[in-house]
Amino acid sequence: MKEKNTSSIKNMVFLLNTNSALTYGGHFVNIIKFEHKRLEYFCSNSVVIIDFLGLLNEDDLNSKILRSIDEIKIWKKNISNKKPIFIINSINPIIDFELIKNLLIHFKTKNHNLIPLGAIPGTSPEIVVNADSLTSYFTNPQLVIQSATPIYWDTQRKYNNQFNLARPLRLKIFLKLLQTIDSLHRISIEHFIKKLESQEIFNFILDYGESNLHIKEIKKCPYCASRNLKPIFCGTSQPALGYLPSSQYFYIECMDCQLVLLRRQCHVNDIHRFYDIYERPPIDQEQVIEDLVSNKGGSHFDEKLKVLDIMEKLMDRDAKVVDIGGGFGEFSCLVKKRNPTWNVSCIDFDLEHVSTILKKHLVTPISTNFLQQQIGNNIDLITALHVVEHIPFDNLLIFFQNMRKALNPHGYLLLTTPNYLSPLAKFFDYHLVFPPVHQTILSVPWLENFLVKNNLFKKITEKSSSVILENYQKWFSYFRENSPNEDIRSSIAIFDILYKNKSLFHNVFRHLNDVNAGSESIVLFQKT
Repeated sequence: MKEKNTSSIKNMVFLLNTNSALTYGGHFVNIIKFEHKRLEYFCSNSVVIIDFLGLLNEDDLNSKILRSIDEIKIWKKNISNKKPIFIINSINPIIDFELIKNLLIHFKTKNHNLIPLGAIPGTSPEIVVNADSLTSYFTNPQLVIQSATPIYWDTQRKYNNQFNLARPLRLKIFLKLLQTIDSLHRISIEHFIKKLESQEIFNFILDYGESNLHIKEIKKCPYCASRNLKPIFCGTSQPALGYLPSSQYFYIECMDCQLVLLRRQCHVNDIHRFYDIYERPPIDQEQVIEDLVSNKGGSHFDEKLKVLDIMEKLMDRDAKVVDIGGGFGEFSCLVKKRNPTWNVSCIDFDLEHVSTILKKHLVTPISTNFLQQQIGNNIDLITALHVVEHIPFDNLLIFFQNMRKALNPHGYLLLTTPNYLSPLAKFFDYHLVFPPVHQTILSVPWLENFLVKNNLFKKITEKSSSVILENYQKWFSYFRENSPNEDIRSSIAIFDILYKNKSLFHNVFRHLNDVNAGSESIVLFQKT
C-alpha cells in the first residue's frame, strides 16, 4: 500500500550534501535521484543539492545545485531564520519522516539548532540549523554541533539496523532493494522494516541479493541429525549488511554437538558469486603486501605473526609450505621474506590479479579450486587463515581430506578461524557479522572432534589472537557509535577506561589470548 504525503511537514528546506563514497559502482546519480524523489514526495519541493565535489551535472536532476560556500551565502539570504534547514548527507538514503516531524516540532519550540541521536544510521539528517548557522556549519561543523540541542529518536534501539551506505555491501543491498521493493521512496521506516522481515526479502538480503542460488535451508544438524537447534540473533550491531532485520535469526547452533552454521547453506558451486567488488573492493594489493612484509602492520597482523612463529619452530630450511585461500598473497609473501630458503606457494581460486606481484616476492601462485581439486603432494605444512568458516558444511570433509592427501606423512595443517567460544567475540557479534560468506562457525572442540572422528588430523596446539582488541580504536569507535542500546555502550565505556591505562589494557589483551579467549583461534593439527 502506498503511503500518503505528509502535508504537515511540507514547508521546510532540505540540503542534500553529496558524498563521494556513493560513486563506488557507478550508481551515484541514480541514488541521488532516489533521495531527491523521496524528500520531495514526503516533505518539500525545496530540495537543494550541495555538490562541493562537482559530481553532478545541471541536467542530472531538476534541482538547484550549490557548489561553494559563497553560493550557500547568497542562497541563504532568501531563507527566513525561523525556517528549519535539514542537512542530509547523501550516504543516508532512507530518511525517517516521523523523525523529521519530531524535529520540526522541537525546532518550532526552541528555534535552535538540533542534533538527532538514536535513529537507525541512514535514516537521519546530520543536523537541523537556522539560516544564521548554515555557513558556520560548513566551515566549522564541530562548533555548531557542540552548541546544538540533542533530540533522541528510538529506532536504532528498537530495530538494530544500519541503512547508511558507508560500506560497499550496504550499497549493493540498497541498490538491489531499490529494484525489488515497489515505490521505495514512498514508504515509511516502519513499513520498510516490515518488508525486510518478510521471508522473501530476508532471504534475498541474506543471499547478498544474488538470484537463482542453490541454497539449502537448515532444518536439522547436518552433522549429528539433531533437531535440537538454537537460533542465534544479532543483538549488538550489523557492520557488514545492516539491512537484515533483527527479528530474524541468521545462524543456528546444534545444542547436541555444538556445530554453528548459517541457516541458509550455499552450494559450493555458487559460493564465488558472493565475492564481487562490493564484498571485496579493489585495493592497492602491492602496497598491502609491502606493508606486511616490512612489519608495518595490516589486517590480523598479530595473528599472522603468531602463525609464523609456530611455523618457524616446526619447519626445516628446505620446507615446502602452501598457503590455502591466500586472497592476494600477503601472508605468503611475509612467510617467504622471513624464510627465504622455504618453497612457498599461494593457492586460491583465482590469483591472476596478483600473479606478477607474488612472483616478484618469490612466491609461486597457483589458481585452483582447492575445495574440489587436489592441491599437490608431499607438502610439509599447509596454512589456511580464515578459510574454513567460508566453506559450506557439506564440503568441509572434502576440504580436510584434500589437505591431508597433499601433506607428507607427518605434515601439518595450521589454520585460523573466528573463535565462537570467545566471550569477547560473542559480545560484539563478531561470529555473525559476515553472513553469507561465513557459512560455518567452528569452535576448536568441535573441529578437533570432527577431524579425529574422521581419522584425518590430531590437534597439536591451540593459541588465540584478538583482532577486536588489536585494532581497538577502529572496532570500539564503530560499536560506540552504532550499538543499539545503552547497556552495550556502557560496556564499551568500561573498555575505554581500561584502554586509557596502556599497561593494564595490554595485560588484559595478553591474558585473554593466553587463556584462548581472543576473538580468533589459531590451531595446529598434524596428519594422522
